[in-house]
Amino acid sequence: MIVVRGKDTEGKDWGEMVGHGHTGVKMKWLIHKEVGDDSYRHRFALRELTYEQDRKPTPMHRHEYVEALYIISGKLIFRSEREEVELGPGDVAYTAPNELHGTSPVKDKGGEPLRAICCIDCVDGGENCIPWAKGISIKE
Repeated sequence: MIVVRGKDTEGKDWGEMVGHGHTGVKMKWLIHKEVGDDSYRHRFALRELTYEQDRKPTPMHRHEYVEALYIISGKLIFRSEREEVELGPGDVAYTAPNELHGTSPVKDKGGEPLRAICCIDCVDGGENCIPWAKGISIKE
């Protein structure tokens, strides 16, 4: 068994990680390919996201892995090519590989900060499941 304490895990700005500059979305990698040995199989990664109140929208993008975003607190607008949906605590957005998507902040003065858990599957050897790996990119 492995226990990862989120409070002891470093967070970095998501946009800076993928070359979009500061976005105001801090990402902590909780479970990933470098946690544990091969007996853990490393078929997914789990990340905690914290969104600044005045952050920029996350650009529309796509990637080769499946992604599920579970909202813990706060609200956001989740966009795809077909629709925009406001998500709040307990809601999940689930995207297929290469599905175009992005998010926009909901101005919620006095509301809770937006916190979410993001789960992705590891593809093509799992390079997308290594925190801050060089060469991680998204396709707009």
